[in-house]
Amino acid sequence: MYAHRVLDACARESLGISDIEAAGPQRLRFSVPLTGFPELRPIVRKNACRLHIVSRGGLPFWLRSMRERAGFFIGAALCVAVFWCLTSYIWTIEVVGNETLSSAQILRALEPYGVVRGAAIASVHNESVRNGVLCDLPELSFLTVRFEGSHAVVEVRERRVPPEVADDGAYCDIVAAEAGLVTMVRARQGTAAVTENMLVEKGDLLVAGEMRYRLHPGGYRAYEEYGVFPVRADADVLARVWKTARAAAPLETFEKIGTGRKKVRWALVFGARRVNLYFSTDIFESGCDIITARRNFEPLSGVRLPVTLVRETCTYYDRVASVSDEAALTESLKEEALRMLEEMTAGARLTVNNIRTAVLHGTVYATATGETVQNIAVSRPKT
Repeated sequence: MYAHRVLDACARESLGISDIEAAGPQRLRFSVPLTGFPELRPIVRKNACRLHIVSRGGLPFWLRSMRERAGFFIGAALCVAVFWCLTSYIWTIEVVGNETLSSAQILRALEPYGVVRGAAIASVHNESVRNGVLCDLPELSFLTVRFEGSHAVVEVRERRVPPEVADDGAYCDIVAAEAGLVTMVRARQGTAAVTENMLVEKGDLLVAGEMRYRLHPGGYRAYEEYGVFPVRADADVLARVWKTARAAAPLETFEKIGTGRKKVRWALVFGARRVNLYFSTDIFESGCDIITARRNFEPLSGVRLPVTLVRETCTYYDRVASVSDEAALTESLKEEALRMLEEMTAGARLTVNNIRTAVLHGTVYATATGETVQNIAVSRPKT
């Protein structure tokens, strides 16, 4: 046996042997590539040695051992293909950044441009969507669509409308902001249309935005004819304004007392279709609070599939009636009516005239009446 000669011959033939180690007297252990194994056998026999295969490794041997599990690989390949197809489509859409516009309005505006559930992500062109939706919804100043796997996030910014700036040179009248009894008229510019002790309603003309001057062919001496030219009226009109505030509360109230009984039911939502995982007899009765929790199916981060698990928990309670003390409730409502009256006057000096209380059909009412003296003059452009 000439084991060392085998190594020399393998080196001459460039078989690429590696991991050479001595396994005993005249015994070697080494690794050889699969492509060089057919040439190794003649070399071993020529040098009066014997060859024993200790182990096999590598992709070809692993695939041969897995031939009996072909169904597993086919299923894995199908899963990968299905998963790739699912992540190539939009399954969930989220709108962020909207304040006055509802998400439903924005989603309806996106539909004509292909941003809907089930649409191919490759078919959505962000620039076309942005230009089209901004034209359809002038309330928006910015819109973009970004994708997190199969989840589409629509980011919007609403247009900030600057406040209307009053034109100091525009002609205008002075009208009443509220109804009241006029106590003083101080017209700095314009012609007063009301006098003291006159009752006015909201919107009535107080000071006209015009000035009169006397006309005469020879000068400003005659008193028979007048000329009128428009101006921007400016005046302070003080008036007594009456305010009324009312607070009410029932004498008998009901309180929820938990019974400790709970019921849970489950459902699956596929896109817009809901599949209940309970029998029809599991419908919740009255007298319970329902808490709904939703969990989207997200196998990988950013990959959301159109499957939502819904968990509805019903907590039962008993309605227990309780009767409030009428005197205490009346005092509380009086304070509430006074507070509401003070809020209505907006910091003006308030004189409370009276507070009336009444009980009608099991409900306590408190009505507070007061008056303030305030400036009721507001500008209105001339038409």
